[in-house]
Amino acid sequence: MDRILIYAVSLSSEQAAVDAASKAGVPIFFQCGYLPDLLPRSAGFMLELGEGRGMPPGRAAGAV
Repeated sequence: MDRILIYAVSLSSEQAAVDAASKAGVPIFFQCGYLPDLLPRSAGFMLELGEGRGMPPGRAAGAV
């Protein structure tokens, strides 16, 4: 595995995922959720703005 894309369900699961990914040396990117303290230790966060719900992901990403 060379990277992780995660949809975390809680802040504690985000922290645990970042800890495990950091320990393994694997970059982690969050599909949902945001905790500023984790930003330096993650590849990034994708925030859900509510616009474009139901749109195919590629089209939604291209519209941003």
